[in-house]
Amino acid sequence: MILQLAYMAIQAEEFTLSALDGYPLAATHLAPEGELLGVVQFNSGTGIPRQLYRPFLEFLAESGYASLSFDYRGIAGSRPERLRGFAASVMDWAQQDMPAAQAWLEAKYPAYRVQLVAHSMGGQLLGMIPTHARYARAIAIASGTGYWRYMSAPFRYFTAAIWFTFIPITTSFFGYATAKAVGQGEDLPKNVALDWRRWCLRPEYFGPELGARIRPVFFGEVTLPFISYRLSDDPIANDRTVPHLLSFYPNAAITQHRITPEELGEKRIGHAGFFSRRFKASLWPRVVADLAGGNLAAAPAL
Repeated sequence: MILQLAYMAIQAEEFTLSALDGYPLAATHLAPEGELLGVVQFNSGTGIPRQLYRPFLEFLAESGYASLSFDYRGIAGSRPERLRGFAASVMDWAQQDMPAAQAWLEAKYPAYRVQLVAHSMGGQLLGMIPTHARYARAIAIASGTGYWRYMSAPFRYFTAAIWFTFIPITTSFFGYATAKAVGQGEDLPKNVALDWRRWCLRPEYFGPELGARIRPVFFGEVTLPFISYRLSDDPIANDRTVPHLLSFYPNAAITQHRITPEELGEKRIGHAGFFSRRFKASLWPRVVADLAGGNLAAAPAL
């Protein structure tokens, strides 16, 4: 399916966004120069720099949607001078970094309600964001849970090596996970890597920690429209892990899209391929269509 859209010129701004606790985050604001149709916060996947998503977010701006993307603390442009000993966790991403991006957009565009678009772990964490109810909707792309045995073969054996060997050794020796050296995204702060490892070693993923190690949690309170994109050849967010993640959102208004490479005339899409420029005419307009409608209602008062 190819949707025809009218494109417009855009403006870009690189700046430092302050997290709720004051930590500086590298951020990018993109906006159309013509009519503004809506506002998007983009949450990245684990260890993926925001710049990977730049072409996709430029497309959203050309289609009328302003966006804010940012690097989580400890990642890429938001990495401190010394990562060893840097005390950042996944909960910091959800409770300090993500709400700050939302608040910035609300202040910049007070007449618009922010819509969340997320990749991978960025969609997992919606139920940990204290201000989740202020989003108009969420669109999660390739977001599923991460138990290693639920990964597709042969990728699951690679992840087993990551969780059982690589993460324990590198976090102990270097004080952080040296993921960049093995081509697995940006280096990860130690606590982020250990959070992720702990979850991926359990079939229940982060379930047993909700309300205990992870708190406060809001998964049952999420009632917004939640649109999930699943790619059939994704070894991570697959036919088992995506429904598992969605089960954590029992009261959300969930819509699921399962897309195969064959229907697009492609050989593969994969976990992050959705954001490749080759899908500008096929997949990206679908997100624009999902974003349309209900954009102008301002968020409820704090």
